[in-house]
Amino acid sequence: MRQRRQPAAHRIILVVDVTGFGTLHRTNKDQVAVRDGLYRALEQAFDRAGIPWAECIAEDRGDGVFITAPGHLPKAPFVDALPAALTQALYTHNATHPFAEQMRLRMALNAGEVEFDDHGATSASVNLTFRLLEAPPLRKALAESRDVLALIVSPWFFDDVVRHSAETDAATFRPAHFSVKETTTTGWISLPGHPYPPDPKVLTPEPVHRWTAPRLGIALFIAAALFVAGGAGLPALMNNELPSPAIPNVFCLADGETAAWQNHHSKLRLAASVNRLDENVFVADLPQSSPSVTFTARLGTGSRPDDCALQLTTQNALCLTVPTDTDSDVIQAECTGSAAQQWLIENHWHHEGVMWERLRPARNPDLCLAIAGKNAVVHECSTEWNQQWQRS
Repeated sequence: MRQRRQPAAHRIILVVDVTGFGTLHRTNKDQVAVRDGLYRALEQAFDRAGIPWAECIAEDRGDGVFITAPGHLPKAPFVDALPAALTQALYTHNATHPFAEQMRLRMALNAGEVEFDDHGATSASVNLTFRLLEAPPLRKALAESRDVLALIVSPWFFDDVVRHSAETDAATFRPAHFSVKETTTTGWISLPGHPYPPDPKVLTPEPVHRWTAPRLGIALFIAAALFVAGGAGLPALMNNELPSPAIPNVFCLADGETAAWQNHHSKLRLAASVNRLDENVFVADLPQSSPSVTFTARLGTGSRPDDCALQLTTQNALCLTVPTDTDSDVIQAECTGSAAQQWLIENHWHHEGVMWERLRPARNPDLCLAIAGKNAVVHECSTEWNQQWQRS
């Protein structure tokens, strides 16, 4: 039977997605608990932000929720109050649930005309909102932060709402140009729990460079020179770029699971001397089956509920420790549960079917485990391959 088309209506469009919802450490029971917590957190956040949840339409997306709010509602609370309220609701949920039931969210915000039918809603504005949610820069922003929520808004929403807000500092947003499927656009990213430092320069449009014949000629000449000099110079440069980040997760190993890590940069395995407590941890190309490169993880008592201690399986009394918050050798020391022994294990990159991870000290998540010579050290987190580890 042919449906009768309803007139399009202006709506505020919001989509949230649970990061790493389908990871192997979550059972079906865990996923049900996460979904229950997600809806509870959304309803609480809407209520605290003064947005009537009962007037909105929420469509379930399994690992997320697609929400349309009436166009007559003021849009300012969606950026001035809702992100902070949702962040608080997530912290409350995570503090009262085991790790597998905790969550971090990506959130996309837009507004525009929406078509409704018997099956739901659709429109170009809806499509754009979902593309914003999948933007690689948004995934990266959440992966590299300690926040539980990363927000991205559409160009229209930023220019017409965020820029003119009396409560939200637009200079704490960051522009992010990206392409997903058929969409190429620039979204604006914010981390409500730990905002970027205000930077008024991001609010000033960059000058448009006109590609006059001389400019275009110079660009083509440089490109040709790179290609000739390197044989396949430009492709080589492209191939050396890091892959797009995967859905990030920060978690401990499953109960009783053991693992070894091999560094991408050096192809060496993380190992530890178990004879002297004051000897630096080092890397060595040891057999994968060697017990000296095998670690287990246990829940820690650090700054986050998902911190864990990397503990040598061959010596249960020894843990990897970062003595200071500055660049430092990582050493082994007696397991005490101190913050210096707490680590975050982060799924960071997908590359050619391999998941590369980063190991970060929980008391300073801005540092990452890296390779310097033959020692394992902590350095400021970057996209360097010497900070990427493959779990084996």
